Amino acid sequence: MGLSLTELKQGAGYRVEPTEEGFAILKSERDDAAAFDQLVREVLSSAGREFVALPRQDAGAGYDGVFILPFD
Repeated sequence: MGLSLTELKQGAGYRVEPTEEGFAILKSERDDAAAFDQLVREVLSSAGREFVALPRQDAGAGYDGVFILPFD
C-alpha cells in the first residue's frame, strides 16, 4: 500500500521540517543510517499519487534526507 502524506508528516523516527513547497524528512545524527535509508526507499516507492519524493544523498552514499512535494 505504501506511505501516505499523513503518515510521513507525523515524523515517527525522523525529523520533519517544512519547506516552501512541502516538507523535508531529514536524518538526525542519532538515527540508524541503514534504517533511514530503508525509510527513504519506502518513501520513493510510495510516491506518485499524493506526492513527489526527491532524495538527497550524504557523502557516504547513503541518504540524509528526502524532500516531499505534495500535488495539492
